[in-house]
Amino acid sequence: MLKHLIALTAVLLTASPSWAINQCIGANGKLVFQDTPCVQGRGGPIQVKPASGRAPLAMAPATTASSSAPAQTEADRLNASVAASQKERRKLSLERRGVPDADAAVFAHRDACRAEQARLEAEKRSAYNTLRGQVYASQKASEQAASAARCDTKDRELVNDHNTLLQECQALGGCPGATPM
Repeated sequence: MLKHLIALTAVLLTASPSWAINQCIGANGKLVFQDTPCVQGRGGPIQVKPASGRAPLAMAPATTASSSAPAQTEADRLNASVAASQKERRKLSLERRGVPDADAAVFAHRDACRAEQARLEAEKRSAYNTLRGQVYASQKASEQAASAARCDTKDRELVNDHNTLLQECQALGGCPGATPM
C-alpha cells in the first residue's frame, strides 16, 4: 500500500497544475484518486500542494460585466504597498531633514545679511569728514542698498522653498505644529 501511495504522490507532483485530481469512493468502498470527476457525486476534487508545502494561489472567480469594482490583483496590491512606503519615506525625510534644513537655511541667510549690513554700516561711519570721505560713504550706502536688495530676493526664495516643503509635508500627514514663515 505504501508503494502505491508513494507512486501516486510522485504522479501527482509531476502532473500539470491545470489537471484536477479527484478523491472518490470506489464501488468497493475504497478510496480512489483519479483525474476524472467522481461517479454519482461520491467524493470531489482535492487541492494538490507542491513539495514546498505551499499551495498555489487559487484562481479568482471570473467577474461579470455587472461587477462594479474590479478585483485587486497581486500587482495592484504590491504597487499600492510600494506607493504607501514611498509616501511614508518622503514624509519622514521632510520631517527630519527637508523642513528643518530649509528653516536653518533661512535663518543662516538672514544672519549673514545682518552681518553684511553691519559691516557696510561700520565702513560707512569710518568715512572722514572730507569730500573724499563723503564720496566713500555714498559708495558704501549704495553697496548697502544693493546688498539689502540681494538679501531680500534670496530671503523670499528661501522662504518660498521652506513653505513649499512644509505644505508637502503637511499634505503627507506630517510636520504637526509647524507653521509657514
